[in-house]
Amino acid sequence: MATFDDNPTWFQARDAAANMTYNGWAGHLATFTTKDEQEAVIGLLGGGWYINALWLGGYQDVNDPNYTEPYGGWKWITGEQWLGVAQNSPPLPRADAGFNNTYFNYSSEEHLITWWNSGGINDYYHSPASNLGDANGGPARGFIVEYEAPPVIQVLIDIHPGSTTNPVNPYSMGDTPVAILSTSVADGDAFDFDATTVDPSTVEFGPSGATIAHTGGHIEDVDSDGDMDLMLHFSTQATGIACGHTAAILRGQTYGSDDIEGVDVLVTVGCP
Repeated sequence: MATFDDNPTWFQARDAAANMTYNGWAGHLATFTTKDEQEAVIGLLGGGWYINALWLGGYQDVNDPNYTEPYGGWKWITGEQWLGVAQNSPPLPRADAGFNNTYFNYSSEEHLITWWNSGGINDYYHSPASNLGDANGGPARGFIVEYEAPPVIQVLIDIHPGSTTNPVNPYSMGDTPVAILSTSVADGDAFDFDATTVDPSTVEFGPSGATIAHTGGHIEDVDSDGDMDLMLHFSTQATGIACGHTAAILRGQTYGSDDIEGVDVLVTVGCP
């Protein structure tokens, strides 16, 4: 998303972006780590004048051991690896000419901004004016905000608990039981997760995203490991599982709105 302001400094833009949220997702100045990402954002914003002189989340760290002028010490604020930019060398972001579209002014600690109507990446002093930054310097018009979706929590699920093959008959008019398992590092699992924190009303299962067949779920120790798990049931017909399918995915959210996802293998039975 582009936010237009009256010549903000890079630091003002950075702080403003960090205080913005969208659907609970935290914002930050946008990063163009690949040309594909760069072109996608340019297209999303409409290109041309709309993407001129907007701050990005790149900066030159003068304290970095690799700092040199003009190319060394560049970083993304997200910690993503800086691979550089190029005039026309995918997958690197496009700079259009030279490194950043025009000549460096060789001032220390510069920052990244979109360049004129091309969307190419350019380096600038943090508070651009006609006598600062590269040639053709001018005021910044705003900044581009990128919203970071929280990571999806990968959970363990068990289709038809107690079965080793997890049979599902796509023609069955009954339900398919699926357990979301609690895990504990102390018990030798790879990660900690409390299945009782999952909101059953948000859970979908199978290719068609079936919702639970019964009101709520059942809390029980499905795998007899001492931890409480969440047992759910789904109408088999509503899951969209078809003959030949070998796995199914479950998605949902915790009561804290964290996204979860789990997958388990299955064998379809009763098929022609």
